[in-house]
Amino acid sequence: QVLSGAPYSGRYTAENHVVHVDARFIPELNWYLVVQQTEEKPLKEINRMLLVNLAVCAGISGIAVLLLIFMVNAYERTTRTQKAEIIRQHDDLLAKNTKLEEALATVQTLGGLLPICAACKKIRNDRGYWQQIESYIRDHSEAEFTHGICPDCSQKLYPDLMEDTDGS
Repeated sequence: QVLSGAPYSGRYTAENHVVHVDARFIPELNWYLVVQQTEEKPLKEINRMLLVNLAVCAGISGIAVLLLIFMVNAYERTTRTQKAEIIRQHDDLLAKNTKLEEALATVQTLGGLLPICAACKKIRNDRGYWQQIESYIRDHSEAEFTHGICPDCSQKLYPDLMEDTDGS
């Protein structure tokens, strides 16, 4: 087939090796150009390049996995820190809310218009009854009263006990 003059490509097996053959007739020189090559050398190069590519891919994949692990761990640390901070702030807010509710329960504020008698100074309460100003304020606030007499009232009520303040 090689000597027929037509281009030829083929292969054959020799000594357990596959050999590729290409043949061409060169009319100017009246020569036959025959090239033959075993598969071993090109296959070794292909296998070597395949192993190099696999090693590079494995290295890049390993680096990517390590970076991913690092990023996930950093995210989890940040998430745990933020979660702990949120829980701490939540607990602080609950404690402050409890204190505010307790303070609100203990604080009694007087407000609005209070009907008061111009003569005896009694106050009309929410139920329409008249009560002493001292008891009304005591019931509606944290204030406690002690009693005394101012100098003007002492002069009016007990003129005999008051000394003459003008020197006569």
